[in-house]
Amino acid sequence: MPTYTCKLNERKWLSDITFEVELTRPAGFEFLAGQNLCFYYQNVERYFAPLSAPAEPSLKLCVYLMESGIFTPVLATADIGTRFTFSGPHGHFLFRPSDRRPIFAATGTGIVPFLSMARSGIRGFTLLHIVPQDEDLYYREYFEKTADAYVPCIPDSIHPEGDMLSLPADKALDYLAQHLPVNAYDFYLCGNQSMIRDVTLFVDRRYPDSMVYTEVFYRSRRS
Repeated sequence: MPTYTCKLNERKWLSDITFEVELTRPAGFEFLAGQNLCFYYQNVERYFAPLSAPAEPSLKLCVYLMESGIFTPVLATADIGTRFTFSGPHGHFLFRPSDRRPIFAATGTGIVPFLSMARSGIRGFTLLHIVPQDEDLYYREYFEKTADAYVPCIPDSIHPEGDMLSLPADKALDYLAQHLPVNAYDFYLCGNQSMIRDVTLFVDRRYPDSMVYTEVFYRSRRS
């Protein structure tokens, strides 16, 4: 797979731990909403999905800062104009049109592929965003305008570590049970492994004729 070079154009902080970067888009680089890029830094590889629509002129990423990590601190502090190398596109977490209603569920920055999909014109979806606090509801205003239903899911309590790797799906499951009649749906789940496991098991029990598509968005605590 070919590699590309991009340049850091802009950085914007969304919260104390999350920021957005805009990168130049290399000539000839194409991707589909939901796919991701693999960045190379020293001896590590790190994957990020663009929040941009495929037709937009630049590449934007939403990054959760791991202070003890290897690559995200570099993205958080690099000078404007710094160059990065990546390959892609990678992955198959793509929207598949059908007659079934799409249900999106994300933890934290796992919302990014759904933002790219919405910016690509996808509509008619319900989005459940599972975060520890209000300030982590990134892109809330955009989804309130584009989703059929936008559902913030803030748990009453989370794992003592208190990060997005340990967010429970309880509030999301409660919403589904109360508002989603038994039927067949297309579920798209992106985020931590525990959320994906819990929602998938719930769907298997309550909506057995549904399709489930998943993307684990937190691959490492050492990003």
